[in-house]
Amino acid sequence: MKKLRVAETTLYLSLVPEYQDWMKTEHIPDIVATGLVESVQLVRMEIDQTSIAVFEARMTFASPEAHDTYNKEHAPGLGGKWGARWGKLKDDAKLSVRRTFGLIEEEVGRVS
Repeated sequence: MKKLRVAETTLYLSLVPEYQDWMKTEHIPDIVATGLVESVQLVRMEIDQTSIAVFEARMTFASPEAHDTYNKEHAPGLGGKWGARWGKLKDDAKLSVRRTFGLIEEEVGRVS
């Protein structure tokens, strides 16, 4: 069974362009470079807020073993880079939750 890891980040709207750029040009390429993920998606949640934005980074792993290897060998360093860049902002940006799911089906069907 594939594994899906989701990391949610909440930050002020003023930081959105810089955050998106950093995720696209640095953090996500670093995650992909581990060779353990099948895909990474960065999604911005649509919420009724005028001052904050919520993002999810969704990483799909081919197997529980790939996910475990990522957690042991890469997550501490990559998380440290995230913390060094965004954690120093204190309340301006925070990683609010990390979740892991067993991915049953990637695509059940399409609605047209």
